[in-house]
Amino acid sequence: MQVVLVNPPRVAPCRADFPPLGLGCIGAIAQQAGHKVTILDAAAWSWEELRGRIRDCAPDVLGVTCWTIERGQAWQVLRAAREACPEAKLVAGGPHASAFPDHVFSKTPADYVVIGEGEHTFRELLAALERDGDVSVVAGLAYKRDGKIVRTEPRAFEENLDNLPMMLHEQFDYSQYNGLHDMQRRAAAVMTSRGCPFRCIFCSSSVYWGRRLRQRSVPNVMTEVEYLYHQKGIRAILFFDDNLLIDSKRCVELSKALIERKLELVWAAEGSVRGELETLQWMKKAGCYRIDFGVESGSPSILKNIGKSSTVEDTR
Repeated sequence: MQVVLVNPPRVAPCRADFPPLGLGCIGAIAQQAGHKVTILDAAAWSWEELRGRIRDCAPDVLGVTCWTIERGQAWQVLRAAREACPEAKLVAGGPHASAFPDHVFSKTPADYVVIGEGEHTFRELLAALERDGDVSVVAGLAYKRDGKIVRTEPRAFEENLDNLPMMLHEQFDYSQYNGLHDMQRRAAAVMTSRGCPFRCIFCSSSVYWGRRLRQRSVPNVMTEVEYLYHQKGIRAILFFDDNLLIDSKRCVELSKALIERKLELVWAAEGSVRGELETLQWMKKAGCYRIDFGVESGSPSILKNIGKSSTVEDTR
């Protein structure tokens, strides 16, 4: 089938820093299943351009990613897609859609909402649609039946992230992204793990991924890094994990692997304030030039109220 995945235009259209990782992963699983996939990263596009591209692609299935802060744009994509291609099946996914599928159906003509981790759910949904099968057997899905919203059984997480295909980097022109603003090199974002065991109340990670940490193996990560380096000319990477520093042993292993490859790379990451000194030293040797620490506040009472497990002293 023709599958089109859309990252919506921004309220003020502008180039994105990085391609949409979620759509790249969803697209990879659909392509692996034999479907023709087109990803439209419309962050800097006008609505007229997006409508025209959707019409040109003539999708059988169109999916859109939905974040809370950009839910209005996701609504517009789904409405525009229904007008442009009335026969296409419309699917929403992402953090906001997963947390509030009823909201999606109340605001849009969406046919389906993928709840939570989407690769296997989307692959099975496409298979069911292709054979006009029963979507009720697809776990992790919400849809309307006789005017009522139906939710199928929850989708179990993929335990081995190495089983998932590498995201569709070939769909993106990395020269058209801003990258890391403080490093004037062609940059990409790579996610080496999913989830975080902490429960900060402002973060959707525990809702979307569960309070669990699942990690790709370091060799699997390095396959992606080397592809980006040699095939896409990438010389800077943002490791887009919720908390790369949470597993010190693995962080050192990743750093050593980067050193062994002798790649001319610099990189940045995010992490908790309790990283070990030896870990940080290995990261610096491997090209890490910046860490965005989750400090959040200098007030002990605020840290407690927002569910942070770290203290002001940890930050010092």
